[in-house]
Amino acid sequence: MGQKGYFVIKAQTDPEIWTRFDHWYATVHMPDAARRMKAQTSFRLHDREKLHTHVAVYVFDDMNWLETQEFQSAIQSLIVEFNAAWPQGVRRQRMFYDLQP
Repeated sequence: MGQKGYFVIKAQTDPEIWTRFDHWYATVHMPDAARRMKAQTSFRLHDREKLHTHVAVYVFDDMNWLETQEFQSAIQSLIVEFNAAWPQGVRRQRMFYDLQP
């Protein structure tokens, strides 16, 4: 097994949609995304200085999994579904990290 991998998404929303987005992400999107991407665990962090901003972290046992076609297919379908649910008002940045020894 390789190094642990982390898929991190920073999302900033327009203020008027934050409450709906926050609820949807926590109750619908994150559980579904974690399951479909086969994450070991996932959690969210809310930015205390930049309102209407969160970071979602998905943790994987092996960084190599993030390079598989299965993972990439899951990501692509989740992006399509996310964009359909939130066509406006959400700006995202995706990052991949590994845990250094």
